[in-house]
Amino acid sequence: MPVRPCLACGALTRKGSYCPAHRGTGARGSTWQWRRVREVVLARDRACVLCGSTQDLEVHHLVPKWQGGTDSLDNLEARCHLHHERGGT
Repeated sequence: MPVRPCLACGALTRKGSYCPAHRGTGARGSTWQWRRVREVVLARDRACVLCGSTQDLEVHHLVPKWQGGTDSLDNLEARCHLHHERGGT
């Protein structure tokens, strides 16, 4: 398994995207609830809603969490990495 930096603190980890100190703590993407919601969105959309790509899919919040958006399915859609990174288009 490859070594990668923890998304929360940068510590190196071999298991998942979070080190043991941040796994399951509510850090972005660390909870089983978010992972399940993510699976549902990706299965529902199956491809980037903007370009149809099926590679490097990520889940995008239409209304960002910092603006009061939620993790409800109607606020989420699948986007390829390029469109997710661009934010809008």
